[in-house]
Amino acid sequence: MYYQGYVSLRPEDDEDMWHLYNLISKGDHVRAAGVRRVQNVSATGSTESHRVRLNLTLEVTRVEWTPAISAGESSTSATNDASNPGSSQPSTSGLQISGRVVVENPYVKMGAYHTLDLEANRDVRIEKAEGWDSISLSRVEESCIPGRGAEVAAVVCGEGTATFCLLSQYMTVILHRLDVPIPRKLAANSSAHEKVDRIYDCAFVRHIPYTAENIRAIVIASPGWVRDSVFDYIMQEANRTANKPLLSVRNKFIKVHVTTAHVHSLVEVLKSPEIAAQLKETKFAREGIMLDKFFKMLGSDEMRAWYGPDHVMLAADRGAIGTLLISDELFRASDPKVRKKYVQLVEDVRQKGAEVLIFSSMHESGQQLNQLTGIAAILTFPLDVEVVEAEEREAKEEEERRKAEEEGYNIYYKLHEIFEMNPYEGHPSLSELEAEVLWEYAKLAQNVKDLIVETRRLSEAPDETLLKRLRALEMKMGLVLTLFKASVWAVINEQPVVDEAIYPHQTADDTIMQ
Repeated sequence: MYYQGYVSLRPEDDEDMWHLYNLISKGDHVRAAGVRRVQNVSATGSTESHRVRLNLTLEVTRVEWTPAISAGESSTSATNDASNPGSSQPSTSGLQISGRVVVENPYVKMGAYHTLDLEANRDVRIEKAEGWDSISLSRVEESCIPGRGAEVAAVVCGEGTATFCLLSQYMTVILHRLDVPIPRKLAANSSAHEKVDRIYDCAFVRHIPYTAENIRAIVIASPGWVRDSVFDYIMQEANRTANKPLLSVRNKFIKVHVTTAHVHSLVEVLKSPEIAAQLKETKFAREGIMLDKFFKMLGSDEMRAWYGPDHVMLAADRGAIGTLLISDELFRASDPKVRKKYVQLVEDVRQKGAEVLIFSSMHESGQQLNQLTGIAAILTFPLDVEVVEAEEREAKEEEERRKAEEEGYNIYYKLHEIFEMNPYEGHPSLSELEAEVLWEYAKLAQNVKDLIVETRRLSEAPDETLLKRLRALEMKMGLVLTLFKASVWAVINEQPVVDEAIYPHQTADDTIMQ
């Protein structure tokens, strides 16, 4: 079901901008504030240009998203500034939309192209040309839930490397990256390791908003024992500097083992029992758990783990889907038909009582799902892909055969109307006798055409009735031949054994007549 109307929104942070990016699609009418350079030409021919801030309404032809980049991207800045602990925030992401102006404006002509840079804390009005579907409306409702924001702060560290990030319901925001060279041949208690720990501590205090109330867990993950040394040093420095806000959130710290020191290891973090227990009600933790379940099922029970648009559609038609995993990237398709197809799929699956998880492509779990075509399903009962595809092919062939028969019957009926009604009757240029003669010629021509069609059909495809009769005759002849062979063999066996003494010169090639 689609609803007409418009929605006015005011994004406040990066996650709101991400929601806005997923809401705006090609063909929508978007009204927002923009800056336009206007040139004035005087009577003498001189030109004067100035910028005018105005509200423009565009019919969107292109949408571009620029992810947020932390202000402190260099690894050296962590050691130079440790002020304002826990208050650093990433810069606002960018969203640009381009299109034609569809509402008259004194400064811009109708149909002129313009690009709007959508910014945080500025109103945006969206009106969808084909109406609002259930996916878009649910995203609007979720974006307006109070108390949203990042719920997990994570530090994925290795030997001299670290990535500081925040995990919200829909995004993984990378706040800062560290890459500090460490000499290979050093003792474990060397001052170089202490220097690296100090850099980790400074970067953590500066970039992780550990004092935020909505942060439910602070994860330190690493493949080795780096997480233990980093955590111990952070706590030691907090005690030494009397950092009471950091000491008060000590119980939020969780140390997790991961296989690599890269960002995609966050999927392993979300699957860990410690995190799953604390974040079992959050959206992204549920997504990580179900994606891990899908991969395990793909290896152990592949008939219940399907992926790919065609296969998932087949499973949905049979009501076999228990959990649908789908990426939000599929709903940003430029072709409205493709988007409607996936929206209809989600609505049908929900109506049948199945669970639908829409993965954000800004999370690591969503990026892994995109590598599997962006859609997968965990089935409630096993289905063989080959059997289902064979059934679909048979149903499709049967439907095509039925349509062909209906079309053939209609054509046959139209062609054979000439035997029931004289088309030349009442013609002003023909007498009654001439009309009758032409009608007979027309019927004769139609009979000849039918004969040609039937002859061609018999030559191309043999008569099934005749084939069945020939097969029955072949079976009877085979039975007769078998009985004949058995009779001959019985007659031969009944012959008496010839004495070799009577026929001493008999060979295998001789025939004895008695």
